[in-house]
Amino acid sequence: MKASKLTMLAILLFLTIGFASAATLKPSTKYINIQTEFEELSVTLEKTSYVDLIAHCPDFANSSCPAWEIYNTTITQNSSHVTFNVWERGAFIGISLPRINVTRNLTQIKAMLENLRNITITSLDETSQGLLLEFTLPITGMQKIMQVSDAVILIEGLKNESNLKNAQRVQLHNITYNSEIIEMRTDVVALEVENFSNAQIKVPKEGVVNTIMKCSDWDFNLSNCVSWTPTTISFTQDDDFVYFNVTSFSAYGGVELTVLTIQSYPQVGDIWTTKVITKGTANLSIVGVEGTIFGEDLVFDSLRCEDTTIDVIEIDNGIMVENYTCDGTTYHNVQVITSGKHSQRITFGDIVGFSRNLANEMPEIITVEGKLTNSTDQNQNGTFNITFRLYDVATDGIPLWIETHEEVHVEDGIFSQRLGNETALTLDWNTQYYLELMMEGDQNMTPRINLSSTPYANSADRAFNLSCTDCIDETQIDTADEFVIEGILNMTSADISMHSNRVINLSDPVAPQDAATMAYVDAQSMGGSESAGWSNSSGYVYLTTYTDEVNLTSLYVNNSNSRVGIGTYNPQAELHVVGNLNVTKNITSSSYRIEDATDSIVISATGSKPIVLTTDRGTWT
Repeated sequence: MKASKLTMLAILLFLTIGFASAATLKPSTKYINIQTEFEELSVTLEKTSYVDLIAHCPDFANSSCPAWEIYNTTITQNSSHVTFNVWERGAFIGISLPRINVTRNLTQIKAMLENLRNITITSLDETSQGLLLEFTLPITGMQKIMQVSDAVILIEGLKNESNLKNAQRVQLHNITYNSEIIEMRTDVVALEVENFSNAQIKVPKEGVVNTIMKCSDWDFNLSNCVSWTPTTISFTQDDDFVYFNVTSFSAYGGVELTVLTIQSYPQVGDIWTTKVITKGTANLSIVGVEGTIFGEDLVFDSLRCEDTTIDVIEIDNGIMVENYTCDGTTYHNVQVITSGKHSQRITFGDIVGFSRNLANEMPEIITVEGKLTNSTDQNQNGTFNITFRLYDVATDGIPLWIETHEEVHVEDGIFSQRLGNETALTLDWNTQYYLELMMEGDQNMTPRINLSSTPYANSADRAFNLSCTDCIDETQIDTADEFVIEGILNMTSADISMHSNRVINLSDPVAPQDAATMAYVDAQSMGGSESAGWSNSSGYVYLTTYTDEVNLTSLYVNNSNSRVGIGTYNPQAELHVVGNLNVTKNITSSSYRIEDATDSIVISATGSKPIVLTTDRGTWT
């Protein structure tokens, strides 16, 4: 059973409430007596003063109670009512604890705080919630007379003056956040304070503030902080001050934080939306990069800050806006004209980010149609907020994709919705998925929908499991631009005709028409191979060609005995020639010379060696 809210006005206002401990306290509400059966109730009572606790009487009867006891429950209250939860029957009443004697203690409290905390109290009062304390802070390390403007702190609901333990105001020119130096635009206000309801801060500023930074571990001894974080605290500002409220400390300061956050939602053949979140004021430019051309691949559609259209300046391959600022989300829309990869560079001041997509011809969009009825099977009409989730299991599991659509139009129970417009559907579509729907304020609908194939899915399934003969022809492959194959291309038959074009990057040619790298040619000519005209095997080298005009018996080199054969592969001397020896010049050795002189053949020997000519018939000298 859900908790119900119960508001009742009782008929009796107690002047005093007696507890089992014999303490007598003043009630701050009328009582309520609950005797019905229930599991949990949320009770709201009118109050006359601040409620510190709820008293409970289980045996309340005849407008009286033998003994009240403190009831352990959480209290919320405003100026006129108090609300709390109960789980038991009986009577309940709000109690206000005794307050500080204001007329006797306020002067002492003011003097003590000003002396110990080095503050100037401009207002001190006692309220039903506690002390209301307003004070100004001097700048640490500087004479107060040097302050141009005061930082004003208003603390509400301070339970005890001793809860204000430290207070500092420091001028820091810069702080470090995300390894970057950021200029402070306000003084830093640091407090160590406990048990208070709310603090209103008014701090001087210079320049524009767009973010309140918080330090959770301020060092009051060094007047500094090593770890700052941005907050989402709401604030207002004028020319001189920033105003904001906090419910916890230790230190706060204002900065102009420049932030660029990018979310990309590509829609193939439609509108590609890039969501950009910026903080600060700077020039914003968006240009095509990495081969993406505006006007050809992408066509600019619009730039909006939330619902406000922004005028842009056309620049080379993109757009820009000078001194751009947006308190919400920026939406940059372009129409995708071509398929393939697209990239945009987004620059905000000195910060650069990128938005990329891979545009295929198949849109990553699912259109879901359904019929919505109530528990009595009646068709519904109107607009509904619906959350869609995709799973890879029929029950339980973790959602792989979530998208919420507001104000889905339903007429006579029928609705149709495109999924993937807000959150990109980047799933691997070769597995089974299940769609779950949940209406706002209701539980998840069961069972989940088993997504069936669509024409696009069938085409994708064929691509994932492609195994066919003659199912792709030359008209289906566009080779007008670069054609890339990641892997091995096996040609089992036919030829590749290059016409007058070059074949490049062949590292292992086997025929004279093959192209080859320079490294391959160098390796073959220096190392020796038949494809280069040489054969190097088993310690000998011989020359060959593809026409076999020079073969094994034409030129033979035997490395084992340093012999060369011409016309023989079995040389009997260092040079063995089988055939004619045609010498057109001289023959010279270390001890003789045969010279073709102008008008004679001269045979000469060195030293005292004779020249001997011999035949089968005799010898002469």
